[in-house]
Amino acid sequence: MNMSRIIAGVVVACALSSSMAWGQTCAKGAPGYFDYSTGLFRPVGRMEDFDSSSAAAANPQTGTIVVNFTITIKSALPATALINCGVSATVADVSGLGVNVISEGATVVGTRTGNTAKCTVTIPYSWTILNPAVATVGLAYDLSASKATATAGLLSRSSSGSIASIPVPANGSTTTQTVNAVL
Repeated sequence: MNMSRIIAGVVVACALSSSMAWGQTCAKGAPGYFDYSTGLFRPVGRMEDFDSSSAAAANPQTGTIVVNFTITIKSALPATALINCGVSATVADVSGLGVNVISEGATVVGTRTGNTAKCTVTIPYSWTILNPAVATVGLAYDLSASKATATAGLLSRSSSGSIASIPVPANGSTTTQTVNAVL
């Protein structure tokens, strides 16, 4: 018998006996992700489990997020420095279909009177949520101000942080948050 035929036979036998040849995967464990905020592993389903009835159950959630800022300015920022107020909303939607992450953001320029600045950031949204019972919205802010001057050069200051982690608001609602910050 020819040596190349023996090697070819062994290769074919190995290929036919492997789990990959029968459409199975060798991965162990459940697909999912670790939720650092709760310390729990959240399993997710496979995309092949998706059917049209699941898609029909997903309805857009619409509404508005409004964040009102009052900023105390303690830094040596010139009175003409623009104060930028930004808000981000990140939705974590876990269902049998997988993890659906939605991100929104908006930034406005605040108005300053003396050592206080105020701004209101509005985010209108329309999100397709697959599992509203467990979906959450993480709200965060980012403030910044800078101004170049002839004597001091570039003066810059920023601040960021979390606002809240909330359930997805009821359809059609306006969610208002208040942030008091220091720059």
